[in-house]
Amino acid sequence: QTLTGNSKLITCTNFSSDGKFLVSASEYESVIRIWNVKDGTCVDSIDSEEKGIKEARLSSNGKYLVSIAPQIYMLWDVKSKALLYKKKSPRYVSVKSMAISPNNRLFAIAYNNGLIELCNLNSGKLIHSFTGHNDRVDKITFSPNNRYLSSTSADGTIRVWDVNNGECVKLFKAHNKWGYFVSFSHNGEKIVSAGVDEEICICDINTNEVITFKGERGSNFNSVFFSPDDKRLLLSTMNIVYLLDTYSGKVLHKIRKNSLSGYIQTAEFCPNGNILIVGTDYFGLYGEFPSYQKLIDETQERFKANPLTPEERKFYLEYD
Repeated sequence: QTLTGNSKLITCTNFSSDGKFLVSASEYESVIRIWNVKDGTCVDSIDSEEKGIKEARLSSNGKYLVSIAPQIYMLWDVKSKALLYKKKSPRYVSVKSMAISPNNRLFAIAYNNGLIELCNLNSGKLIHSFTGHNDRVDKITFSPNNRYLSSTSADGTIRVWDVNNGECVKLFKAHNKWGYFVSFSHNGEKIVSAGVDEEICICDINTNEVITFKGERGSNFNSVFFSPDDKRLLLSTMNIVYLLDTYSGKVLHKIRKNSLSGYIQTAEFCPNGNILIVGTDYFGLYGEFPSYQKLIDETQERFKANPLTPEERKFYLEYD
C-alpha cells in the first residue's frame, strides 16, 4: 500500500512494537502521524510545532511518543496529545538519535558531542549521562531485555552500556570509518552495525567476536535490522534495499528504487516478519516481501508494453 499525507522528504517511519501502527514524520512539517498498518489509514497525529522532525517513536504500550528535532527532544502523551517534557540542547549541540526501552520505563537521547542521556519515560527526568565517545553518536538502541543500550559513533566504535549503572561494558572497534546504524538481534546476543565504509559488522556480546561482511562498492548504509527470527538482515542505502543471510552475508534479495522516486531513508521489518517498510523522499510503502516482488515483476512487464508517465513512475520501485 501507499501511505499519503506527509509532505516531501519523509525522515522517519517506525513501527509500533506490536506491528499494528506506524509512525511517520517529514522534514518540512511539524506534524507526526500515526497510521493503522492493516488498512493504511491515518488514525492520529500530533503537531509538535517543530519542523525538521528527525525521528519519532511510540512506546510499546502506545501511551507515549518521543520525537527529536535538530536541537530539541519532546515527550508526548499520545491519548491527550499533551507535551509532558521537552529539552533544548545548547548552541552548537544537536540531537542525533533516540530510543525507547521495550519495558516502557526509559528513553535515551544521543548528541553530536558524543553524549548520551538516559531518562525516565514517565517524567523525562535525567537518570544517567553516558560519556566515552569522542565524536558524534549516530544511532542508539535498547536490548530486548532492557538491560543494555548500544551506540555507534563517528569515532568508529560501538559501545554497549549498562542502563542500571551507566557504565560501558563492551567496546567494539568495528568500522574503519564509522557505523551509521546499529540494532540488536531479537535474542539479545548480537549487535549489527552498518555504515559509510561499505561494511556490515555483527558483534557477539558474549564472545566479543566480530564478523564483517563487505557490501557492494559505494554502499553507504543508512539502516540495518535483524529479522524477527534473526536469520536475515535488512539493510538500506539511498538507492537499494538488501535482504541478507545473517550467517553467510549472502544477498538473498535486492530492491532498487526507481530513479524518480527520491531517496530511500530506511527499510524495516514489521514485528511479525512479513511486512517491509520503505521510507523515501516521496512516499512510504509496506507490504509482504514475496508479494511485493511479484508486484514489481508484473510492473516491469507492464513497463515494457506500456511505459509509465513521469508522474506514475514516482509510485513504483524497480526490482533488481
